[in-house]
Amino acid sequence: SILLGSLLATVCKSFPDGDFIKLLPETRPQPGQSSDPSHWAKIAKQDLQTATDVLRQTKENRAKNAILFLGDGMGVPSITVGRILKGQLAGNSGEEEILEFERFPHTGLSKTYNTDMQTPDSAGTATAFLCGVKAKSGTMGVNEQVISRNCTSQLKERNVMSFLNEAQQLGKSVGIVTTTRITHATPGAAYSHTASRDWEDDTERNSDVPNVNERSMCPDIAEQLVEYAINYTVIFGGGRLKFLPKNEITIDPITGRNVSGSRSDSVNLINKWKQRQEGYGRRPVYLETRKELQDTPTDPNAAYFGLFAMSHLRYDLDNQKDGKEPTLEEMTRKAIEILSQNPNGFALLVEGGRIDHGHHENLAQKSMHDLLAFEKAIKAAGELTKPDDTLTIVTADHSHVFSIGGWGRRGQPIFGKVQQQGRSARLRRSSLHTPVLRRRARRTGRSARANITDVDTEQENYKQQAVVNFPIESHAAEDVPIYARGPGSHLFHATHEQSYIAHVIKYSLCVGSYRAENYCLSSSSATQSSDLSHWAKIAKQDLQTATDVLRQTKENRAKNAILFLGDGMGVPSITVGRILKGQLAGNSGEEEILEFERFPHTGLSKTYNTDMQTPDSAGTATAFLCGVKAKSGTMGVNEQVISRNCTSQLKERSVMSFLNEAQQLGKSVGIVTTTRITHATPGAAYSHTASRDWEDDTERNSDVPNVNERSMCPDIAEQLVEYAINYTVIFGGGRLKFLPKNEITIDPISGRNVSGSRSDSVNLINKWKQRQEGYGRRPVYMETRKELQDTPTDSKAAYFGLFAMSHLRYDLDNQKDGKEPTLEEMTRKAIEILSQNPNGFALLVEGGRIDHGHHDNLAQKAMYDLVAFDKAIKAAGELTKPDDTLTIVTADHSHVFSIGGWSRRGQPVFGKVTYSYNNNYNSKGEALAEDNKPYTSLYYGDGPSAVDGPRANITNVNTESPDYQPQSVVKLAYESHGAEDVPIYARGPGSHLFHATHEQSYIAHVVKYSLCVGSYASENYCLSSSSGAILPSASAIVLLILLKIAVNFMYE
Repeated sequence: SILLGSLLATVCKSFPDGDFIKLLPETRPQPGQSSDPSHWAKIAKQDLQTATDVLRQTKENRAKNAILFLGDGMGVPSITVGRILKGQLAGNSGEEEILEFERFPHTGLSKTYNTDMQTPDSAGTATAFLCGVKAKSGTMGVNEQVISRNCTSQLKERNVMSFLNEAQQLGKSVGIVTTTRITHATPGAAYSHTASRDWEDDTERNSDVPNVNERSMCPDIAEQLVEYAINYTVIFGGGRLKFLPKNEITIDPITGRNVSGSRSDSVNLINKWKQRQEGYGRRPVYLETRKELQDTPTDPNAAYFGLFAMSHLRYDLDNQKDGKEPTLEEMTRKAIEILSQNPNGFALLVEGGRIDHGHHENLAQKSMHDLLAFEKAIKAAGELTKPDDTLTIVTADHSHVFSIGGWGRRGQPIFGKVQQQGRSARLRRSSLHTPVLRRRARRTGRSARANITDVDTEQENYKQQAVVNFPIESHAAEDVPIYARGPGSHLFHATHEQSYIAHVIKYSLCVGSYRAENYCLSSSSATQSSDLSHWAKIAKQDLQTATDVLRQTKENRAKNAILFLGDGMGVPSITVGRILKGQLAGNSGEEEILEFERFPHTGLSKTYNTDMQTPDSAGTATAFLCGVKAKSGTMGVNEQVISRNCTSQLKERSVMSFLNEAQQLGKSVGIVTTTRITHATPGAAYSHTASRDWEDDTERNSDVPNVNERSMCPDIAEQLVEYAINYTVIFGGGRLKFLPKNEITIDPISGRNVSGSRSDSVNLINKWKQRQEGYGRRPVYMETRKELQDTPTDSKAAYFGLFAMSHLRYDLDNQKDGKEPTLEEMTRKAIEILSQNPNGFALLVEGGRIDHGHHDNLAQKAMYDLVAFDKAIKAAGELTKPDDTLTIVTADHSHVFSIGGWSRRGQPVFGKVTYSYNNNYNSKGEALAEDNKPYTSLYYGDGPSAVDGPRANITNVNTESPDYQPQSVVKLAYESHGAEDVPIYARGPGSHLFHATHEQSYIAHVVKYSLCVGSYASENYCLSSSSGAILPSASAIVLLILLKIAVNFMYE
């Protein structure tokens, strides 16, 4: 068998893609790829080259400079919407656009919870990413021992230091640029140490600390800036009133009106800052206007303090009207020009803070225009610095309960109403809605959702609709991305605690405790401190792991490949699934780690179809399995095929999955799914169809009444028996699609007799058995869990398991009696069978019911299926080796699903929120919204749980029941997918090729490239000789004869 495998592999290299399959006895030819490189293949080739270059060029260099760009509230949905907006402003459809930071070579993900909050606060998160220590909500620059708003708990030994302060201590210039008040949460955590983010001036502090004698223990944030940030070279932002006394008048340049300061101590801190700078021998440069910023020359002997607004700077969209305030780009350019004068380097924090504020006010358009202004600042920084010596990081402190979905078509105006919905036969809508939705925010009135038929949703002050009435929209608890470039950027490669970001910067700059690291010293005798905090220990472990990943990563060829597809498993689902896993283990949950989050490489995937902004699972499956993006509803074909149009389904428009190409090279292949085996994701592996709904001939016939045309578009079940006949393992549901209507089978769950759904009177299960026997293989057909458990592995057998009439049950339902096999059990058996082939295998495993739970607004069932999916991934890891097996975990799309609502740490993930932002509770201790009704931390943007009237009162509802449907905004019969990016997690040979934001079709190309199948079989590293030459024809003829003899012998 080893000789035969080698022979097959050698011969495969001698023929154009797919041609040699004709040699196999009676096997129906698989449609090949187009001989011309497709658009998606070109993109993938470029990305593969980039990824290879990134690996080869990555070195463990020390950084001279570091810039942290913080997009406040810029979660994955915001990034996706911002990208589309950028493209549409340029006159394009938008989905294919690239944001500047998406060009960065390394990505990771950040867990954002505070030590006391599941839904994080910006002060606690800023302490994490600036200082390297997670802290309580509302506190800044202190560890978690400090109690929020408690002055006496604010002891000096509880202070923690930001990377900016540590960089300044080593002679680097440091600065802060923000569009918020300079005393606000993110900038304030860089230099201050306080028990309350609200103590921006002494007036605020005094109201919380009536004891005059205690106030010296907790100076206000503005005062701390003048004390602790006195050596900062650049401070640009807003918040002038926090530095002026109440008895002093200043002119608001926007309104032209006189305004009083807000301080009670009669101290002008701006003047004090000037005096202190002069005392240190520096020239103080104080700025208030855009013109002053533009006209100010750089001076290495000066310090710069710009307060360009009374409070926050205006939204960029508002500022565009008169340009009175400087843009974030202009402030960033000036800051870098000033800081770059220091030959020792610099450290800079740049915050796009009003992205967050736009979200809080439901002003999506203003938020997204600020995101684009933030992106321009990142581009400017790239023009002024070099990636060789500057570590640049882009991330967010948290996300928002904000999503994009609603089945918008490709190019749908991002702020417009959804004009035409895909899959309209499955949907019902109560009134128009936009693709951008919110779950928690200010709602117009407390009655039913407004009808927006006559509302201009594209005007800048339109507020997105929400389900729960809050005075301000809440943050979200899901992970946020990290994008990095420059020395140390490779250290972001997986899912990290948010505090890790500060440690990477300190490590890369060799500041703080990392000054003693060996690579920072001239001698190698340095010792490390043994007194490490909890978060520092975690960071040390992660840094070591990241360093090991870099050193151990090699461009090896993969023997095996497994693609785990969590259907609908977007970032919010992953976060909720992680918390659930932890809570099931008796912990608070937020700190838990899912199995695939241990993988060493991450990326992000853009999920749109060629005709849909909100993707469909058939089009996405074609992308990640075959490497070509396609239209919604089509499977295994290119975008020239028209949905539900049989005559457009020409053979030359078919595309081939990596499973089929792996099988052609002598590998064993298989599919495992919890859905019908003919459903969108598994079906795209082997079938080529204009409609995902043509799972049996009855469905196909209803769309294709012309009998003569039907041969052009066989149904999906029929194609499985034809085109997947050489698959070794096929496990899933959907038995009725293979049985005729006149045949009865017993449903093992209900015990009832059920008829098949086929109209052609053909029993395809029997046909599959006959075809397997015709090829000399022993057909093993299974219907029950016990049959799966008792079936021995046999290298001469093919396995077909149809364990349910339709989809398998939700894992939570199956736990009650265990009649159906779990995804873990099917995965284990599949790998045991496939591993018998010495040439290796390729396997697709789908956790398909995650998606279905979301569509039904059954969050608990969706999340238990995600945990079951995680168990299957763990099982695969136990049965395979990362040295020879490429394992990828990703999703086809996300959902309009979020977790937020200011929930406390350890909040039961399906329970009602018990912490009130406004101190409003019912008698049960449940937090109440503005409508005096309790709420949960989980919500949907749309779906069947929405109501036509006022939001339901859930006081007496058990929201932890498996059948509870979290509330949603827009009434649809079937909750929609989300259009935002989804993560990619990878381990094994080729996993390093996932490192940035990729088109979803890139996934298939990475698998093919790593396995050396399809068009990648001729890559130099796949060939035995370095020339990559094709065998001479005479040798090929001899090999063909040997192959024919070997194949006939095997089948006999």
